[in-house]
Amino acid sequence: MMANKQPESDFSRSMKTVFLYRGGRERRLPGALAGTCPTEFFYGAIELLNHGYDVDVVDINYSQSSSDLGAAEKALDLLFKAQFLPSRVYGSLMHRTWQLLPRLRAADTIVATTPGIAFAAAILKSMYRFPGRILAIQLGLADYQFSRRRSLLNGYFLKRMHNIVYTETERRLMLEKYRLPAGDIVVNQFGVDTTFWQTDRYDHKGYILAVGSDGMRDYELLLQAAEKIQKRFIIVTSKTIDHSVPENVEVIKSDWLSNSVSDEDIRGLYAGASLVVTPLKRTTRPSGQSVSLQAMSCGRPVIISEIEGLWSEKVLCDGVNVMLTRPENLDALVCKINELISDESKCLRIGNAARKAVSMYANTGSWASRMIKIFEY
Repeated sequence: MMANKQPESDFSRSMKTVFLYRGGRERRLPGALAGTCPTEFFYGAIELLNHGYDVDVVDINYSQSSSDLGAAEKALDLLFKAQFLPSRVYGSLMHRTWQLLPRLRAADTIVATTPGIAFAAAILKSMYRFPGRILAIQLGLADYQFSRRRSLLNGYFLKRMHNIVYTETERRLMLEKYRLPAGDIVVNQFGVDTTFWQTDRYDHKGYILAVGSDGMRDYELLLQAAEKIQKRFIIVTSKTIDHSVPENVEVIKSDWLSNSVSDEDIRGLYAGASLVVTPLKRTTRPSGQSVSLQAMSCGRPVIISEIEGLWSEKVLCDGVNVMLTRPENLDALVCKINELISDESKCLRIGNAARKAVSMYANTGSWASRMIKIFEY
């Protein structure tokens, strides 16, 4: 079985690469290097560091609230609100990215891990003409309806960076929406740290688990399903849940940035779950991919909504290594859950196949190796 494969390439280890993040990475960096916390949300930086590459890990901790801004940030935020800046380039983000200008000028490659950070870096590159190329991990720019002005700004700066998306669907939609040259955008399948995300135990009598906080989670549907199933449910999320919570459901408030429930705690929750459910609203985004892959890596049977944004036919094979269900369909979800809780052997078979599929096709080493090929492109 393939684990987190080691990057091998002629890409020069002396070339400086700076990874820019929304936050939460610098404090996790020692644990990631020591192997005590998962590495997938470093997007390849840890694997490169572990193999001798010259990499900087930089958090940009910015605020989206106008009340928290200084004078310069407020002025930039007015430009953003007047739509003179691209999507998600909040005043605080633009200012704090500008403060990193010496490090950006010294970099051969800048990996921007959110669209807003990528646009901010591209604006600075246009202004100051520093030589480093920008690799941008994009999510959510294809399906959101922006104003014409903002769409034009997005398209202008997208053509001045090399873009990475998780799925062929997103690539196609981005090419159509922003009229990008085909070579300006590539697909890199997301991968998780299969060394961290594993467990040796399985309890078919355990609870049903759901994890995640993005806007496409359909927890209202899951709560309706819980009302029909005599089983304990645990939901870990920072989302506000409007639906009444049944007595058999426990909601734990947390998300990745706050880390109020640690990665080790999440792994423990996967270990105690009989199955994991990722209920999603209809979307072209690859919503739910990280949680589902983590759970699959832990050998849990996963039920996930069959949205247009599903990320890989190789990894997700219905009834073999995952269970797919129609999105926003209560009866279908209840049926899939009942099918698994009544058949322990099927849960074990799907869970074992899930672990193998993620280890082969969706691990962090493979992601990092593909990133190096993109660097060389």
